[in-house]
This record gives sequence, structure tokens and C-alpha cells, in this order.
Amino acid sequence: MAFNPSLPRQNEIYLVVMAGLTALFTTRSLGLGNFDLFVMRSLNIDVITFGVAGVAVWRLLASTAAVSISRQNIAWALVLSLLILCFAFVPSSVGIGAGFGLLGLLIMRSCGSDQTLKAATICLFAIASHLCIAPIFFRMFLEPILAIDKFLLGSVFASIRPDIVWTAARFTGPDGFGITMVGACSSFAGISVAVTVHIGWAMRVRTFLTGLDAIAILATAALATAINIIRLVLTGWSEPFFNFWHGANGDAPGLMLVWALQTAAILTGGYLSAYWAGRVDR
Repeated sequence: MAFNPSLPRQNEIYLVVMAGLTALFTTRSLGLGNFDLFVMRSLNIDVITFGVAGVAVWRLLASTAAVSISRQNIAWALVLSLLILCFAFVPSSVGIGAGFGLLGLLIMRSCGSDQTLKAATICLFAIASHLCIAPIFFRMFLEPILAIDKFLLGSVFASIRPDIVWTAARFTGPDGFGITMVGACSSFAGISVAVTVHIGWAMRVRTFLTGLDAIAILATAALATAINIIRLVLTGWSEPFFNFWHGANGDAPGLMLVWALQTAAILTGGYLSAYWAGRVDR
């Protein structure tokens, strides 16, 4: 069927679905309707997801494929839109991440040779991995992940603080103060962020991933892990250090500083590694 300029193109209906997912993620992230929750969440907004979603939207807008929409496209978009309403009842961002992944599958199924749409798909899969797959993976393999954390952190303490004793997942100093490793404090918590950042930068400068991207992603993930290990070492150094770098409710100024430094390092590392892997397009 010839392209009819009066009909919307495929990428335009994808943009509508993308807008619905982004709006849902925004309301969930900001806690709209509760002012105190809004203020608290505004200080911890997931800029990474919004940034990569912005790249996906930019790629969708840049698509020049003159492919008119079909009834099948409309049907799939309607099904996905109904699923988005269901995702609104999932008490975390996991359901929204699944929605981004399903939208990516929908676009991949019909994008053909349109490299711009494929770049948007890669961004959506990265968001889905960050919001949905990574949390599920951590929950399923929490014990072995914490065991690796214990080994890494214990090795650091053994070399610079041999007076700290560690048993199971707890590290105790000579003054009796100690910390216990939990999943939320895992040194691997920043890996999905690092991977998502790199993919977002990469899809901003080109429309496909290269073999060098895999190396760059590993390097960026290693950077995120190293920063988290430093954070945990500072947290477990002593009780005054714990109060400054973590605090009883995880809202100490030192923790905010570390998160800011970690975000800046990951953004910079992702930017440099994405460009290092090659600024090419086709």
C-alpha cells in the first residue's frame, strides 16, 4: 500500500505510547499528590531514565521512514496502552520498565531497515533492563551477590583496616561499631545505571552498538562498582563516618555527595566511552 500523507506514521503512534509510559514514570517518580513525598522524590529523581527516554523520543521523532500505520499497529498499540494502565498498579517501577521493554519489542517487530527506530528500540531495552530486569535479577541472586560484595569489601578492609573483623555480611570495628551488608547497599547497585548511561550516549551519536561498546560498558560498570566500594568503606570506617556518609535514614550529606560524584563519574565515563567506541552512523 502506498504511503498516504493523511495517515499517521508508525513512529508517531509509538510516540503516543512512549508519552503514556513517560507520564506514568513521572508521576510514580515524583509522587504527585503528596507534597512531602514530591519534595523528597524530587531530590532523588532518576535523571538517567529520563535522559535515555529523551534519546529514544528524539530518535522516534527523527525517523524518516514513510511507513503508514496499519490496523495491526493500532491493535498492538491499544493492547500496550491497556497494559500501561495495569502497570500503574504495580507498586514499583518494575512494571513501567516492562512497559518500555514491550514498546521496544513492538517497534523492533515493525521497524524493518529503519536504523533510527532501531536506535530508539535499543534505548527502550536499556531502560527496561535498568527498571525491570536488574531489580528482578538482584532479588533472585541476592545471596551470591552479597557474598561477592563481602569478599570485595573484606579485601579492602583487610589491606587498610586489619582491625576490622568481618563475619557473614557484617563488618565490626574494634570499638564495637559495625555495619551489615544489605541488597540496597550492594557495590553492584550502579551497574545497571552505568550500562544505561553508556547506551543512551551511544544512541545519541550513532544508531547501533559495536564490539567496542561491550568493552566500554564493562569499564563503566567497573567504575560504578569501584565508587560504591569506596562509599561502603567510608560508611563502615567508624560510627562518626557512618553518621556523615550514610546516617540513620540514609539521608546524610556525605551520602548525597557520594551519589552526586557517582552520577557525575558515570555520566562522564559513559559519555567518553560511547564516543571512544566510535561516532559513526549509517
